[in-house]
Amino acid sequence: MAAKTGWLPVYAHVSEAAEWDDYEWSWTGSLTAWALDNPGHPDAAQVLEVARDHRNGWLQGYRGVLGFVTLVLRRA
Repeated sequence: MAAKTGWLPVYAHVSEAAEWDDYEWSWTGSLTAWALDNPGHPDAAQVLEVARDHRNGWLQGYRGVLGFVTLVLRRA
């Protein structure tokens, strides 16, 4: 697809399961930590719910299925 729009890959990195886990834990953990550190904030409960729902979907659903690739592209 990239080549059809005038770009060519010069490097690619496919993330391994541990990197994907780090990514998922980082953002769901950050949301959870923020909500726990700010219990009086009006958005705290919703932030906890978003983090919980996403974490459950990841751990009980697509973990081990979804992959991630990073491409470095250059204009052809």
